[in-house]
Amino acid sequence: MASEKIQGSLKTGSAISAVCEGAVNGCGNINTWPLKQLRLLKAAERCFAEKGYYHTTIREVAAIAGTNSCMINYYFGSKQNLLLGIIGLRAKTFEELIAKSKARTRSPLETLLVLSELMIKKVFNEPAFHKLLIQLYTIGEHGEGLAYLYRIKHKNQLYIADILRLGIESGTFSEHADPESVAGVITSVANHYLLNMRYFKWSAGKRCSERTFTAEMLPKAVAEAHLLIKALTYIKGK
Repeated sequence: MASEKIQGSLKTGSAISAVCEGAVNGCGNINTWPLKQLRLLKAAERCFAEKGYYHTTIREVAAIAGTNSCMINYYFGSKQNLLLGIIGLRAKTFEELIAKSKARTRSPLETLLVLSELMIKKVFNEPAFHKLLIQLYTIGEHGEGLAYLYRIKHKNQLYIADILRLGIESGTFSEHADPESVAGVITSVANHYLLNMRYFKWSAGKRCSERTFTAEMLPKAVAEAHLLIKALTYIKGK
């Protein structure tokens, strides 16, 4: 049931995918993308996350990237296309993450736990992008970009629904386990740590770099997500 419900929402949006992916020339392996483009996208991602999309100018992005506005116009044409390019870039890394979770045959529970760990690591490794995502979801504008993000979320939930179905059929998971709850747990734990990382560092009295502290907190975040996933899929008496 869960798989069918999500599958129906995946039939639209191919044109939107083309817009987001087309904002980055040379789609494919990220390692083959032009370095100048990647530098511009990462500079824009940083600026948008720190200052907000509407408060960031093309000139500021160019300054952070060590180039000029003409280069941004040449590659992307507009600030909106920079945003779509960022989404396209990070979407490809998400697809690679899903592929990694499928790389080896595991039990349904192991697959869910591996997926959750990879997803949380992605948030921890790409804090600027995920802070930008929170802005986009909160504001609710940028229709093309948001629609593309929604399709990615649907694909993720469809994948989780398939894992849950296998677990339910094998008697590993409760029949009440649903993909929205599992995906919500993973996202909630990741965002909780992302948004409170500086507070946690301050309250712990740590003097290390933010990068070092984030690495220290990763195992705790993953362990919490694993515990909640097991609770959501638990069969009483097992």
